[in-house]
Amino acid sequence: MRRTHLRLATLVLIVATLFSVVLNESFAEPPFVWGTVRWSTRSPASALKVDLVGPDGAVSATAYTNPTGRYVFFGIRGQPPQYSLRVYYRDTLLTTKRVPNISIGGRVPDVVVSR
Repeated sequence: MRRTHLRLATLVLIVATLFSVVLNESFAEPPFVWGTVRWSTRSPASALKVDLVGPDGAVSATAYTNPTGRYVFFGIRGQPPQYSLRVYYRDTLLTTKRVPNISIGGRVPDVVVSR
């Protein structure tokens, strides 16, 4: 009897975990835009600040590049071409780049920067 309860509890735990994973992936928020920042040497530029600047010139969101130079923005309203990116190393502005005519969830072409 105890073995049956243990098997039933294990089965319930497995099903609940799988159900939770499916629900979380079903409702995960898609990215607004994403991309990669690279140094002029083509190596990934990690730990850089990337601001998403709206059509009014205000910063709509901020992200930091990961070890592979990748950044992503979520939960932004409007269309990507209405925005620009500003990339900073510490407090120094390295570059400003308009987001090209891509759809929501699209990848911005690599932003190449130099110090």
